[in-house]
Amino acid sequence: MSMVSAKEFAYWLMKRFEGVEKGVSLTREDINQLTGRQNFSLVFVNDIHYELMRFGIAFVP
Repeated sequence: MSMVSAKEFAYWLMKRFEGVEKGVSLTREDINQLTGRQNFSLVFVNDIHYELMRFGIAFVP
């Protein structure tokens, strides 16, 4: 998979899990695989959280 931005990933998460009410748990490895990234940074997590907050959803490490 090619590397995606935090904005693209946030939109994908929102669409993929919009019907889930209890929450979703992802590991660092899950996020790296889904985004095509090789490392996990707190800045990327913060960017995802910021993008999801526009939809009223939180993303926490």
